[in-house]
Amino acid sequence: MSVVPRMNRLFAADRKCVALAIDHAQFNEVHLLDGVEDIDALLARVARSKVDAILLSLGNAMRLQKLQLDQKPALILRCDVTNVYSSPCPSYGFSQMIENPVEQALALDAAAVLLNFFLISDDPLVYHHCIENVCKIKVDCERFGMPLILEPLILERDAEGGAYGICGDLDRVRALTRQVVELGAHIVKSDPTDSPESYQKVVEVAGGVPLLPRGGGKVGSEDILERTHQLISGGASGVVYGRNIFQDPNIDGMINAIHSLVHGGESVEGARDFLAG
Repeated sequence: MSVVPRMNRLFAADRKCVALAIDHAQFNEVHLLDGVEDIDALLARVARSKVDAILLSLGNAMRLQKLQLDQKPALILRCDVTNVYSSPCPSYGFSQMIENPVEQALALDAAAVLLNFFLISDDPLVYHHCIENVCKIKVDCERFGMPLILEPLILERDAEGGAYGICGDLDRVRALTRQVVELGAHIVKSDPTDSPESYQKVVEVAGGVPLLPRGGGKVGSEDILERTHQLISGGASGVVYGRNIFQDPNIDGMINAIHSLVHGGESVEGARDFLAG
């Protein structure tokens, strides 16, 4: 079955997508609760905004679908849970996929499913878990026309060995991005490279598979606008941002600013006006 109908729900007519990630609390870290404590209030607000899709975990997905609106964002269902964000690093890392993920996504009227794809320097078992998860879900994604979004992340221990941090080395990001494309990702929620201006080299190896860079940790408003402009200019098909939107003091303004960069081809200066307004 073709994935095109659901892909068309995710991407606007310009083939771009602004997605909001609100799945952070699934990873059992208290600092990831900041800004999402009242999930119903947040969803009621952002579901009326200019985001094209919202990434949610299984437990909260129905909260979005129960909202009665003339038009609301498409649902992306997070289909795994992991402990690799723990500090200190876990003695046993895992990435566990939920049972019958595509069937549950269909029941929730999701437009796509999403899985992590970790490459961890000192924990090859988690990497193996991720490959197993993709191999299991891919058959049902093709059978039922469910777009598969993979999130390739390269993790390395920090200098103190307390937690894993993101590695944005261009060559390694390019290689892992290409691997998830080879495994059958319909969309890649990619990590930005250390130098966003080099991102078009990642786009190149993806061979036409849409790339939606993630936001990662919270940065300043000016930084996220600059980064978004560089990524879209480099060929990204949109973004998937979480804390850089819902932890911003002006959530609506930030959504409008990001929307203008992704869908409107706006300059950073023009996007900045939405925050001021």
